[in-house]
Amino acid sequence: MTTTPTSPDHGPQCPFCGRFFTPNPRCGDRKQVCCGRLRCRREYKRRWRQQKYAEDEEFREKEKTRVSEWREEHPEYWKRGDASSSSDPPAVEGAVEQQMARLEEVVSGLVLHTVGCRDGEGLKLILSDFAYQGRAMLAAGG
Repeated sequence: MTTTPTSPDHGPQCPFCGRFFTPNPRCGDRKQVCCGRLRCRREYKRRWRQQKYAEDEEFREKEKTRVSEWREEHPEYWKRGDASSSSDPPAVEGAVEQQMARLEEVVSGLVLHTVGCRDGEGLKLILSDFAYQGRAMLAAGG
């Protein structure tokens, strides 16, 4: 059995992200293997299920039954993805417009802060010049 490295200040090291963590006291006598980050917990569970599936025939049979029952209950699941992806729902379009408006505000504020231009027309000229230079740079492959 391999031992997990520990830090005197924080406890064991997570095998997935490498960070030292303080075990959750609610785990009690059970040894906490990984830190509480969602990505690490998911990886721990994925590996546990993979090992369990490989070693336990009863678990394997239950999983096969569970998945086949789910597929029978949701026959249209795979077909739905194609239809919904062909057109953007209005809510998404509204969110994109909000993001673009916010981005415009941020860029204008950045130019105002760095260049010191306070009038609207001057700001438009500067932003237009920045856009031109950006397009030229992207067209050149840089």
